Amino acid sequence: MVCPRCASKEITGKKFGLGGSTLYEFACETCDLYEYRRSNDPDFEEWWARWRPDGDGDADEDEDEGEDGGDEPESAAGTSAAASASTPASTARASIPAGPAKAREELHDAICQDVANDALRLAYADAIAARRPERAEFIRLQVERARSERASGATRSAPSSREAELRKRLGTEWAHFIEPYARPYAPNVPYRGWEFERGFVAELRTDPDMVADPNDYLFRSSPIEHLDLTKDGPIIAALAAPRAAQVRSFGLRELGLGDDDMVALARDARLDRCEWLDLRSNNIGQRGVTALADSPRIRAIPVVLLTFNPCDPGTQFSDDGSGYGEMWLPDEGKELEQRHGRIPWLHLPPLRRLPDRYHAPNVSYVDDE
Repeated sequence: MVCPRCASKEITGKKFGLGGSTLYEFACETCDLYEYRRSNDPDFEEWWARWRPDGDGDADEDEDEGEDGGDEPESAAGTSAAASASTPASTARASIPAGPAKAREELHDAICQDVANDALRLAYADAIAARRPERAEFIRLQVERARSERASGATRSAPSSREAELRKRLGTEWAHFIEPYARPYAPNVPYRGWEFERGFVAELRTDPDMVADPNDYLFRSSPIEHLDLTKDGPIIAALAAPRAAQVRSFGLRELGLGDDDMVALARDARLDRCEWLDLRSNNIGQRGVTALADSPRIRAIPVVLLTFNPCDPGTQFSDDGSGYGEMWLPDEGKELEQRHGRIPWLHLPPLRRLPDRYHAPNVSYVDDE
């Protein structure tokens, strides 16, 4: 391999499967040129020839490069050759020589393993600052904002103009590795099924199969902490996956979930860090709500949303146009609290006054005001 800009042979290369195609990435360690193409892009053969001028390696068979599921070209989410047979997103991982690229890769892997550690994110920003200054700046801006919002008890994200400008201009490029697995709600809506938090893709709307994948492709690709699931797969199996324990918010709206699903969710789901559980617009009745409330872990979640279900035991409101009007706790909610004591998420404010999912622990309950 030869860099088409400076002719250096110090190249880091990655690839990973995207269903019917393969994504290839090359980065020059000498001049910092970084490019990627999908194997079905119209200019792929021409692009491939620029990096492989002597034809050294076939795009369909080449295994010299490691799989990349990561945020940067050095970020590898490789698996063993045996595991590669079970998931289309896996290929054999290459051995990467020691040096700056290896250090960056190891930092990225550490971030995906220790998602709460902001020090690792800032160290990564330092490591890439010379070659990708805007990427490093974006990480630092988001980490600093998150720290400030935690300290102030903010209920909404408020990006600076500079952060918003970087996100708008470069966010799609930085998230290209995960885009094939994201599921936007509609083809032409602003939300593309993924979002950044603290510098990395942290929110993803995807199919349950991807979350339940035993090779943990998504979780080794990015520090995912917020998941919205589609109905195209085993939802409870996804919630029970070991790495689901690192997720802070789950969006499970309009999935057709019923009482049996809630019993299984309360029993099997890994909700270790969950702060926001959105179950709106399903088919959950009193038996399912009781199963949720019987779980000490679920009772401790700051925000559990059950509106637009057959049973909604939370505080109800009649809006007289000036605010709340009247509010009351239904009999179902009273019965649950007679059994368990106060359950905070039975006293949530109206949806318009809820914090966003990133700031769920800062919610103010109506009986605390």
